[in-house]
Amino acid sequence: MKKIALANLGSVSYAISASFKLLGFDAEIVQPLNVINSKLGENNLKSELCFPLKLILGDFLSVAPIKPDYAVFYSGCDLCSLTPSKDVFLDVFKDFDWYPTTFSIDIKNKINFLRDWYNLLKVITSINSLSIIKSMIKGFKVLKQLEDLDRLFCMLRATAKNKYELEQKYSELKNKIISFERVNLSKEFQKEKLLLKENSSALIGIMGDTYSLMESFAIRDIDKKLGYCGIYVDKWLKNKYIKRKSKNSFSLKEYFHNNYGVYTDYELKKLEKYVRMRYDGVVFISPFGCNPNDAVKLQVLNVLNYFDIPFLQIITDVHDNDEMIKTRIEAFADLVSRKNKQ
Repeated sequence: MKKIALANLGSVSYAISASFKLLGFDAEIVQPLNVINSKLGENNLKSELCFPLKLILGDFLSVAPIKPDYAVFYSGCDLCSLTPSKDVFLDVFKDFDWYPTTFSIDIKNKINFLRDWYNLLKVITSINSLSIIKSMIKGFKVLKQLEDLDRLFCMLRATAKNKYELEQKYSELKNKIISFERVNLSKEFQKEKLLLKENSSALIGIMGDTYSLMESFAIRDIDKKLGYCGIYVDKWLKNKYIKRKSKNSFSLKEYFHNNYGVYTDYELKKLEKYVRMRYDGVVFISPFGCNPNDAVKLQVLNVLNYFDIPFLQIITDVHDNDEMIKTRIEAFADLVSRKNKQ
């Protein structure tokens, strides 16, 4: 049986893994991001390269001893150099006597993503197209359910009475979705969702590095930390749990006169949404040494200052102090909550 290693990328990885399993192939998502893997990546990559690249490399090296036949990367994020970094990774893999066949899946837009996903399944499994498409449909349902689960829990944490029970419930539902069990979130949280109708708590939007926002460890669970400070959190362009209406006709074109450059359209559209709906604050996630993020941060800050929206930048790195980040988050949450009440 062919061994397939998938790089971690939140719900995307689970969706692709699910489609492989439905076709009778075992595609393992490399170990969840953790401190051990982070160190493994740091020790085998140049220090000036960014935190996400070290995390991805560390995850792959954690499975190098079992020598998977295939390694699946993600590309298309124009915030960084994920695509060319694959060649750097392959040189490191050689030091571990691992020579996998590699594939890249473009995550920048839906059409490219579905195309690369289909080609990946077709090349590795050699199964007929109809079966592949059916497996992708089910895998896509897994992706959408996991995203909906995250959206909902980023709201529920703000009013949670017992965070440990809530996180246990989250893990339970996540495992059910990954195992293809039917999960009805509306029925599961019928009473809790009633509390979200007016969105009375302060609301913070998270934006910045695309990869980091899809991995909790990469952003040090900042979304959870904000939630347990009594803050509603949103990091998506579309979110049915946010009930606020647009309060102005803000358009990015009024402030970004030049080409957006390397910055993703998706994140800029989120900024436009945050301003239009008058979010109470914005947290900007940026890996240490990421020049594209640093360049656009100043433009984003100018827009938020103009509309008097509080802003906090969190720079992530392998040497992060979790307690220090928690302290900054709590202070920002307190500022935003007080401003919201006023």
